[in-house]
Amino acid sequence: MKLMDWNIESMNNWFVGGGQVGWRDSHHGIASVSELVQRVANVIKSVDPDVLTLQEGPSDPREMALFINDFLLDANGHPLFDAFGGLDGGAQKVYTFVKKQGAFRKILGLLMTTSLSVYSTNGWLMWMAMLTLSPTSSLEIR
Repeated sequence: MKLMDWNIESMNNWFVGGGQVGWRDSHHGIASVSELVQRVANVIKSVDPDVLTLQEGPSDPREMALFINDFLLDANGHPLFDAFGGLDGGAQKVYTFVKKQGAFRKILGLLMTTSLSVYSTNGWLMWMAMLTLSPTSSLEIR
């Protein structure tokens, strides 16, 4: 299973904001937002993580959904990930992506008991990626 963590830095700059969900053309120091976003998506696709955590994500979860639906698609045009989070913290949020067809989902499908523990400190999601498979077929993430 591949885990990836990335501080994207100010994803809010990619979006128009103000309650609207859409892409900016450019922004302070970003000549082409679409080219930058494509490069970020290419890195994520090349790493091909099963679970990805992103720091400094957009304030509005609908903007993160736009990123996934526009740039993180499989060969058939379907989103590669489900996104969770974006509900706490300040203007910059933390998100967790889980690959729809990844090893993490396969593991969960094989196990009878699943325990997921996520720790939050001062609004930031802290992942300590430690997988423990016990003889009783349980999965714990701390």
